Amino acid sequence: MWELAPSDPRVVGSYRTRAVLGEGGMGRVLLATDAAGGLVAVKLVRDVFAAYDDSFRQRLRREAVAAQRVRSLRTAVVVDADVDAGVPWLAYEFHHGPTLQRALKAAVLPEDSVLHLAAGLATALRDIHAARFVHRDLSIANVLLAADGPVVIDFGIARSIVPEAGASEQTQLVTVTRTGVVIGNPGFMSPEQAMGMSELTPASDIFSLGTLLATAATGRNPFQGASGEETRFNVMMAHADLDRIPAALSRVIEACLERDPARRPDAQTVLAGIGTPPDRTSSLWPEAVHTLIREQQSELRRYTEIEPTTVFPGPHDLDPTKIFTTGATDSPEAEPESGPEPAPEPGARPSRSWRARLAVAALAVVVVLGAWWTASALTDSGGPEDTPQAGPSADTAASGHPFVDVSRGDCFRNTGTMQEMDFEPAKCGGREVFEVLRAFDNTTDRSVCDYVDHVEWRYSARDPDVTVCLVYRHSDGAAYNADRGDCVDGGTEGRAWTVKRCRPSGMVVVGRIEGRSSSQDCERVPHNKRDHYFTVEGSPELNVRLCMGMIGPGT
Repeated sequence: MWELAPSDPRVVGSYRTRAVLGEGGMGRVLLATDAAGGLVAVKLVRDVFAAYDDSFRQRLRREAVAAQRVRSLRTAVVVDADVDAGVPWLAYEFHHGPTLQRALKAAVLPEDSVLHLAAGLATALRDIHAARFVHRDLSIANVLLAADGPVVIDFGIARSIVPEAGASEQTQLVTVTRTGVVIGNPGFMSPEQAMGMSELTPASDIFSLGTLLATAATGRNPFQGASGEETRFNVMMAHADLDRIPAALSRVIEACLERDPARRPDAQTVLAGIGTPPDRTSSLWPEAVHTLIREQQSELRRYTEIEPTTVFPGPHDLDPTKIFTTGATDSPEAEPESGPEPAPEPGARPSRSWRARLAVAALAVVVVLGAWWTASALTDSGGPEDTPQAGPSADTAASGHPFVDVSRGDCFRNTGTMQEMDFEPAKCGGREVFEVLRAFDNTTDRSVCDYVDHVEWRYSARDPDVTVCLVYRHSDGAAYNADRGDCVDGGTEGRAWTVKRCRPSGMVVVGRIEGRSSSQDCERVPHNKRDHYFTVEGSPELNVRLCMGMIGPGT
């Protein structure tokens, strides 16, 4: 929790804002009070997203509906909302206590506490599923440890089990892979969710519950890898090691982590398996958690006892062409604004680790006290902004760059090098072209591409200012863009390599090597069975080798 910034609104709807509870790439969560002094957590979507993409408003509207329909003592409720405001917002009822994520930094939970946690979360899932929703993002960031039990928060990606009329999966927002939209925190996905299956059932939440309980009992996610891609791959392929977990807990967790959704228990069965948790007469949680609660209550008093007549710096109008790019840390310090344009640099290609971190981060719109934003590594890893290159025609040269009046779906060829790009228009059916996935006028901030699906490259130019979000299209097929954990097919009878839905006995990418490489590089990759090399003449930096394995029948 920290001080409001000058740009933060002092009034949202009928609520007076008091402090910042957390923030991430998509927005901020503010502590606020109503006319009677009651506390709420106000979730704001950054105006740049509201201005450019109506799907963010649609998502917020679905979140409000889900949170209002679910009636449970163990879930947070939306008490007010205005998704049509210039800056859309939701107001959640306020719950005291840290997130499980923050609590685990202070102490691993003892067995009795984990059993109480399991009972509370199973109750929440029972009620969520009874309202015919799948939460789809049950993680340590979205569970609050209140004094009387856990509370599930943030229905940002909850979905009705029965799709609503007109609802479209295309409004799902978070990119885990460059080849498709996969929703959720990779470490807490179910295998079917990690595979990109869109029609998830309540059984998916049960798997997430098992992972969460194992994490709470040991302090470490059993599927955690070195990157988001590796973590997602582990969820799809690996089996959790539960040896360090006490037997009573292990039985509950093992049942939840069945790889076959049909064999997982429902939430009511999980509750029955837990039975009556041991009595903790003093408290449900260890002392370290109660220390966090007391610290938060002290902060609450400090921020809410400010006299209403206190003069704050007034909010300024936010420029919808700019976007905050602060990483989500526990520090409220913002990143400095970029300085003058540097010398020409190549178009920014996000690093593999940046893409994985983005996937984890974008979901964590935390809505309660102590819920520091979980986008801990959401940063703009792009290089300095690019000085535009001259185009091939007189008109292009006069305008300064070839992206004047560019539209989604336009294609370009790079006639320069990857270090000094020089784009010219090209036919989209041609070989080796860059396709425009999204173009943003009046800005050179490449972070606006962060939430555009499939983006590989980001390029900005001036006079007129524009940022384009690009993907490289290889003539050998869409599998060129596959990430580790994506399933692919092709290579026989001259067929192009494609990305397909993951199924048992199918081929899955177990490694991706960019630039020059050999088959020997894949031989050192675990689970590798074969490889395929995509080459780009004249630009070896764009070469990609996919190392592939087989999905086992038990996955």
